[in-house]
Amino acid sequence: MSLLLLLLGVGAAEAVTGCSLRNPDADIRRFFPGATDYLVQYKSYAAQDPDGLATMATHLHDALDPIYEIADVPYSFYTVHAGAERLGFVFGTNQRGRYSRIQVIAITDAAGQLQEVHIQEIRSPAFDAFLHGPYAAELATLELSDFAKLHDCWTTQSCTSPIADPSGGAATDDHHAILRALAKLDHLQRSLHRPGTTVGAPSLAALAEHIANHQMVELPRTVEAEPTWAPVSASHLPEETRVLAWEEEGKTWLLPLPFMDRTPLLRHVGRQVAWSGTSGEAHLLPGSPSWVPTADLLFGERLLRDQVDGSPWLPSLGLAVAGPSAGERVPSVALPQRPW
Repeated sequence: MSLLLLLLGVGAAEAVTGCSLRNPDADIRRFFPGATDYLVQYKSYAAQDPDGLATMATHLHDALDPIYEIADVPYSFYTVHAGAERLGFVFGTNQRGRYSRIQVIAITDAAGQLQEVHIQEIRSPAFDAFLHGPYAAELATLELSDFAKLHDCWTTQSCTSPIADPSGGAATDDHHAILRALAKLDHLQRSLHRPGTTVGAPSLAALAEHIANHQMVELPRTVEAEPTWAPVSASHLPEETRVLAWEEEGKTWLLPLPFMDRTPLLRHVGRQVAWSGTSGEAHLLPGSPSWVPTADLLFGERLLRDQVDGSPWLPSLGLAVAGPSAGERVPSVALPQRPW
């Protein structure tokens, strides 16, 4: 009985997980040696585009897998940067092989062109030929869009492929499965990930899936106490210092951005000033609920987290985008000016 439960548990886990990098920091640095940071998102067809899953079957000329290709499977998507420059994207998929699942990952440049193929997991008697020879490099000589044209390889097991079976016929089924996985990655890129574009979210659940966790960066802090104010003439700020500025209570208030970059959420006279250096925007918010800054971004804007129930909030809309408070809003408050 215990063995049966263990096997069922594995199957249930596979049914709800996509393909993520096992060691993302190290893998990202290996794929992109100049990377300084990256964003990771998890999207599903159930939330983003239910029709996109049906078109996947058409794209593959094949029936969908009942475990790995269902609507609520979340697919991970990594966007890699070197400072302000976007270097490229990383995304993968699980594919049923002859002996077990195979995890195939595509690495593309900033234009979405295939640069490298990484086979993260495969269990096959010929695994060495798939992992340690020139096979992955040969796969990357094609475009992602080329792989769907090879559908006879996995539908009839009879095809002429420009990429030779590295197993010499010992594990041709797995070779064909990898070709199918790359055709699927082409569909994921076009219909779900859509790299470099901003797509409207059809629902709050879809909007929440656009949240991207910012990695390889230091998490900013928050200051509970209100700042100490002084006349500009007494501040001794260098003239080139950029500041946030807004009018309130008959005064012009200034906050130096070097300080706000380290402290992007600041208490101020019963309110909070939220600064998002990634989007270049600041917002004056109510003093409650008790938020803290996070490493999560939504369309480039830093999210805040409610310390009470954990819900993430988008400052520009005063909206909880997920969690127990999803859909709730806070009263609108005047916005600080953009930096100057």
